[in-house]
Amino acid sequence: LTSVSVPGSVTSMGTYVFQNCTALTSAAFGEGINAIPNYTFDGCAALSEVTLPAGLKEIGSNAFQNCTALAEVTLPAGLEEIGSSAFQNCTALSAIIIPEGVTTIGNYAFKNTGLTSVSVPGSVTSLGTYVFQDCAALTSAAFGEGINAIPNYTFDGCAALSEVTLPATLTEIGTYAFQNCTSLTAAGIPSNVTKIGGYAFKNSGLTSVSVPGSVTSMG
Repeated sequence: LTSVSVPGSVTSMGTYVFQNCTALTSAAFGEGINAIPNYTFDGCAALSEVTLPAGLKEIGSNAFQNCTALAEVTLPAGLEEIGSSAFQNCTALSAIIIPEGVTTIGNYAFKNTGLTSVSVPGSVTSLGTYVFQDCAALTSAAFGEGINAIPNYTFDGCAALSEVTLPATLTEIGTYAFQNCTSLTAAGIPSNVTKIGGYAFKNSGLTSVSVPGSVTSMG
């Protein structure tokens, strides 16, 4: 297969449907599908163009993993869940807009992608671990009001990350969250943070830091 169009009449799809279709360059979905199941396009290294339906609610785990030619994808406004490793190793993916309304982003969702900036909306109530780990080109990240934790290893290995905007609602910074962020020279820790995990800023570029009085647990 070099291209595929899934008609709107399809309301249910199994997992692994197009896995390792290495010649596949484009895929489009009609309005019948509300989920891209697990591993749907895993290993489709030539896939560069995807059209997702407006009614899509969920992108399954590993759905686009290892789609190394995928440079851009438009996420529908009604999307609610991005599964674990959904875009892991999409090394050409340089930009993505996570719509307000997404509530869940799974572990490793954007690990080792080409993202240069990211904004996580405040609607996200469940953020997994390792979500942006090893995104070597990532320079800036922002979190909307509502996020209460930066989980373990979130930005580990993001060596170009130099600007982070943390929300006032934040109460916890996880273990190894900013490890190896060697370009990060400053981090404004919000006044409601009570816990900073071990190694949170290990081997970062911090030149100064102010730990608020709200913090009762470190390491």
